[in-house]
Amino acid sequence: MPTTKLKFVKLMLDLADDSKFVMGLNDSQKLDYLLLLLMAGLTDNAIPMDYNWFKSRFHLDKNPSEIESNFQVIKAKFRKFKVYKKTYKFGNFKELHNYIYKEKENNLNVLKEFYKNSPNKVNLFLIISNLINYFIDLKGFKQEDVGMVERNRYGARIKELLVLTKGDSNVAKDCMKWVSEKWADMWVLETCIKKFADYKASLNKKETSRYKEL
Repeated sequence: MPTTKLKFVKLMLDLADDSKFVMGLNDSQKLDYLLLLLMAGLTDNAIPMDYNWFKSRFHLDKNPSEIESNFQVIKAKFRKFKVYKKTYKFGNFKELHNYIYKEKENNLNVLKEFYKNSPNKVNLFLIISNLINYFIDLKGFKQEDVGMVERNRYGARIKELLVLTKGDSNVAKDCMKWVSEKWADMWVLETCIKKFADYKASLNKKETSRYKEL
């Protein structure tokens, strides 16, 4: 089987809030999904369509037919997991084994510079903290129940959202509110990032002209 010199793959913590994973997969499928991520790293993102091999590779207590069925469900739920030349691949594999992209890094540096040079000398940390608290309240969580691990994860996504809003925290809040009304309990911060273009398009003409430079 193919091998790779990669030493690690990243398990994104966002997966814990992804309804496709949490609610869309049963226990057997969840395990297979995680093993597929591991196997993508071992095979340089060219996972063989050999269910007997997959079963024996991880000493799984399930039939190859169940594994095949699980893979089909996973492929249906996760559009970036697909078949290519008789192998399975993750379309977002680079995100799963590389460090942060230079483009994202540069965008965050621009954001920091924006706040640093602001006439009000606003503090990026305080703005992000405020938006984290806003998100927690909007989701109906209790502030005291949300630990630092979750808050750090929310903060990383909020930075990405602020890049899209060019540092406008009010637009970030408005986007969160719009998404929460559209997707009720099923939304997460990643939804705001993915649906930001739809949010902008939903604004009336007066608001659109105000934010047209976003």
